[in-house]
Amino acid sequence: MDNSTRNQILITAAGEMLAKGFRGVSMRSIASKVGITPIKLYRHFSNKEALFDALVEPATTALKPVYEKRRERAASAMQAGGPSAMWEADAGAFVWIVQYVYSHYDAFKLLICCSADTRYSNYPDQLVEFFQKDTEAFLEKAKSSGEVNKDLVLREVMILLRAQLNAFFDIVRQDFTYDEALHFALTLENFFRPSWQALLKL
Repeated sequence: MDNSTRNQILITAAGEMLAKGFRGVSMRSIASKVGITPIKLYRHFSNKEALFDALVEPATTALKPVYEKRRERAASAMQAGGPSAMWEADAGAFVWIVQYVYSHYDAFKLLICCSADTRYSNYPDQLVEFFQKDTEAFLEKAKSSGEVNKDLVLREVMILLRAQLNAFFDIVRQDFTYDEALHFALTLENFFRPSWQALLKL
């Protein structure tokens, strides 16, 4: 298979979908922009959904091991020094998320802003749910061992966590530059960190 043509298809499709959204482009229009026939395009990608998958899947797949590595580090810190140590080990969490997202910026722009009618149309919500489940499991364990505020209402914590994560997604929705995104990541951390510590009584 001609990799140079495939790469040109991906570059063209990304530009078109970023400008018009998934709904706004067709396989025929992408083929025309590349300068090939629709039949040749279908030899590379069976349909528009497969083309979208190829644009975003590398970024979504690579996120999990990056996150797992940070989670393992935080878990080791908690085991060694309790929730406060874990909290310190996870300092700068939003900075690393910015660094990851901006190293795959077009993919995340597609996922967050241009994915209507794809299987990724609720991707931001899927990420929120993933982080919520992880956080809830940690808090349940920490509450039962008396390491955090035993009067925490988990439902309220999950609402606050969702608000924090959705604020982060606005970095992409509003086209922040990388430097602006890093600044806002620190602003988010400075805004939420003292509140979380007070809420958890760390």
